[in-house]
Amino acid sequence: MGGLENVVKALAEEQVKLGHEVHVITSTYGAEDRPRKEVINGVHVHRIKATRLMGYPDLTYPLEHPDVLKDADVVHGHSQNSLFTMKILEHAKKQGVKTAIHFML
Repeated sequence: MGGLENVVKALAEEQVKLGHEVHVITSTYGAEDRPRKEVINGVHVHRIKATRLMGYPDLTYPLEHPDVLKDADVVHGHSQNSLFTMKILEHAKKQGVKTAIHFML
């Protein structure tokens, strides 16, 4: 795991400790041997099918959207450089869900 993954993991686990129901949406890349859905330390992890354009991690494009998005109070994305993040946020916003993005400089 890299720095961004560690930040998301820590934030999600702390939100669970505060009593929130937390879902993390990620792709199946690098986790093909893991379940598509699982709960880790109280955090619901959803791994969705995606394609990676030109082999670049920042150009990972989601091929599906989990149903959990439509029921979210807010969808928070990390990294404005990630096509995956931006497409998930775009989909959630179209469903009327509040969205937030953490910009990384």
